[in-house]
Amino acid sequence: MRVLIGVHHFPPTYHAGAELRAFRTAQNLQKRGHEVRVICVENVEYGDAPGITSQDSLYEGIPVTRLFFNHHLYPDPERFEYDNLWIGAEMRHIISQFQPHLFHLFSGYLLSGRAILAAVETRVPVCLSLTDFWFLCKHIQLMSLRGEVCPIPPTSFHCLRCERERKRRYAILGRLFPGLMDWLWYQQSLRVQGFARRQSFLMDVLGKVDRIISPSQFLRSVFIQTGIPEGQIVYRRQG
Repeated sequence: MRVLIGVHHFPPTYHAGAELRAFRTAQNLQKRGHEVRVICVENVEYGDAPGITSQDSLYEGIPVTRLFFNHHLYPDPERFEYDNLWIGAEMRHIISQFQPHLFHLFSGYLLSGRAILAAVETRVPVCLSLTDFWFLCKHIQLMSLRGEVCPIPPTSFHCLRCERERKRRYAILGRLFPGLMDWLWYQQSLRVQGFARRQSFLMDVLGKVDRIISPSQFLRSVFIQTGIPEGQIVYRRQG
């Protein structure tokens, strides 16, 4: 079987949780006789022209396609955070070359929901391994800077307020005049609509995934509360 693994970053430059899970999954698949390829993002501040540059290499025997681009040059920064059309084009190119039988995505961050759609549109089955809350929260943690757990499912209004209060001046006003700031954020209808579009798009994308794997029961329960069918998302502990 040919398996294409997608993850936001990959060793040797990056060694966080999702990167190591993707690396070990690739290693174990190879040991079982499967053909594996990895696609990841290497640099998001690369170059002075829009679009993606790719570089193929081997890391401990694993073929890796590393993507380089400058996120400051996104034509639509709000959309590309969750629906990166550049990634979609690169995914279709790799799929046409590698002809995978399965696309296994870890997290979704940076590769965006468009990576899943590219696989679906080319009739490649998709498995998603959750590592965080990126599909529900652009800041990944589903928690405000004040340490408050966000509502489940998160609302577009709450996301806007959380986004704005990451700037110190708004955070201070939010603590001093919470009612007034609630009123202010409710007036920002266009920005609220932007978060609503993100939520709608990514929930639609999740609905197209063949199997979702959660490493914790809590993470699974949160996604079920947002509308993912219980039978679509399974719990598999790490290790």
